[in-house]
Amino acid sequence: MCGAAPDGLIAFPPRNDSLDFRRQLESKYQQLGRGFSQSTVDAEGGVVWTQEYLRYRVNQCDHPTSVQKVFSQIDGGGVAPTCYVPPCIFTVSPTTQTVPAAGGTFTAVVTKTSGDCTYFSESLGSFVSIVGGTSGSGATTTMTYTVEPNPGGPRSTLIRVRWTNNSTLLEVNQAANTTSFNMTDPNNGPGETTTCLIKSTATPCVFAASANVTGTATYTWVVSYEYGSTITHNQAGPSPNFSFTQTCGGPGSTAGGVETVLNVTLTVTDSNGTVTAQSGSGGQPPLVIKFFTC
Repeated sequence: MCGAAPDGLIAFPPRNDSLDFRRQLESKYQQLGRGFSQSTVDAEGGVVWTQEYLRYRVNQCDHPTSVQKVFSQIDGGGVAPTCYVPPCIFTVSPTTQTVPAAGGTFTAVVTKTSGDCTYFSESLGSFVSIVGGTSGSGATTTMTYTVEPNPGGPRSTLIRVRWTNNSTLLEVNQAANTTSFNMTDPNNGPGETTTCLIKSTATPCVFAASANVTGTATYTWVVSYEYGSTITHNQAGPSPNFSFTQTCGGPGSTAGGVETVLNVTLTVTDSNGTVTAQSGSGGQPPLVIKFFTC
């Protein structure tokens, strides 16, 4: 009769403590001048079995089941477990993941610490996708997700791992895209510009890339514009610098100059992956090429 009964989410005090309270309660009622009452259940049995009944009730057993489990003990059947079912709990590791601007594929470990249920994972950001299955029920599961290349500043989102009545979160923080480029027009000045003026027979438009790269990097340039037809210039290699020349007096050129959009795309590939910068997007200013008669 001594000690606390095993099992159950809500722990009850040791039975001898409850019996001691019952004895003190007896003394208190004697002091109050209360008369004796008769019962076939002695004080010890009344305390122990009432406490045991309540222990079953508060740990998810209904009334008939609680009565049956108490009587089973009285008949020598031992202490039956309560009806409490441990809740399902999952944890995710790591809880925070920092990824490069190039994005890529990453993993997290989902561990079931108790219960018997299934989790479901979902990305709360459009640039993060769960791959290879969004659910799991094993003791340990590897969750795989992909992060798209970042075209702009630093960004964050969450992956939610949820199950019945609960969830946990994985925070994904992606570094900013530091890849950028500028244009200069040496014939018209040394500084950066957004307009290349085609006024001579071999006018250069010059570009320089800036990027934090790891290891050997490849810089791929693609430039296009309309000059009578679509003109395209390409370069790929280890150099962060690129230039092309164009001639004045072509189709549609005028003495005052005719502007057309200069589309420039820079793609940098290194050991972290691939990032892209494009004129008129992600912080890069729009660029113009302007054609004059010679």
